[in-house]
Amino acid sequence: MFGIKTCDKEQYNRHFLRDVVFTVHFKDNVACTTNRDKFISSLKDNYPTCHDGIAQDISVTLGNGKQGNSVIINNNNDSHQTILRTEDMMKEFVLRNNSLQYKESGHTYKGSQSFNTQLEKALQFLKFNGTEECKALSLRKVNIIDFKSNSNSDNSQQDIPTYGPAHELLSNKLLPTYESYNECNKYVVQNLQSLRLRDTDYNLEIKYGYLVGEKSENLDYVKGQVVLDLLLERIGNISIQNIDKELTNFHNILYDVFRWATTEKMLEILEKK
Repeated sequence: MFGIKTCDKEQYNRHFLRDVVFTVHFKDNVACTTNRDKFISSLKDNYPTCHDGIAQDISVTLGNGKQGNSVIINNNNDSHQTILRTEDMMKEFVLRNNSLQYKESGHTYKGSQSFNTQLEKALQFLKFNGTEECKALSLRKVNIIDFKSNSNSDNSQQDIPTYGPAHELLSNKLLPTYESYNECNKYVVQNLQSLRLRDTDYNLEIKYGYLVGEKSENLDYVKGQVVLDLLLERIGNISIQNIDKELTNFHNILYDVFRWATTEKMLEILEKK
């Protein structure tokens, strides 16, 4: 898919996932938020922290010198929202009138199978409460790799390229022109790019690059993060009965995209089991 070859799936000892987010958008006016008590009770053993209420619309009017500023807050009764979290706040469900979202911190992520298992009861709830078709599905995986670069020589006058770590970890297919930043290297604090691909009713967005958090004045020390943010979505009528299969397919596609977008150096750091 997207012209990216399928890779054999490997297991690794490490990963750099910061967040993994799955979202399903379904048709409005189903009974999901009306029956949210059943949703809460079905998940309360593992998600005991609950925030349940009406979303608010905020309207701001700026004064013109003759009239004062005003802020109007109204309850939006069509936007009920239920949020369930684990005690450590690392996993979260958000149920709205037209969507269900599940978010898992990368620190707790144990693989696609475990992630899918967490969704089973929530998806069953959708099926039992009037959801037959979905309008869209999406899976997002955000990889953040911290880096710190130091000059090897105390007498070296050569600047460390801020793009160096990204060039080591991200494929040249994504970074063909990074050397063109040499002349403004010492001033770069953020360099993020975006690539969007479409294949039939699937959309893929790859955001990638690096952020510079700290650097010395003579640029012999640079600290920052390499970013690889992958978002896959499918738009169209999708049977609720097929979500499990579709989610597994999403994981597989994003695995292939990750392998396509990274270097052998990245795979060495991940440490294959």
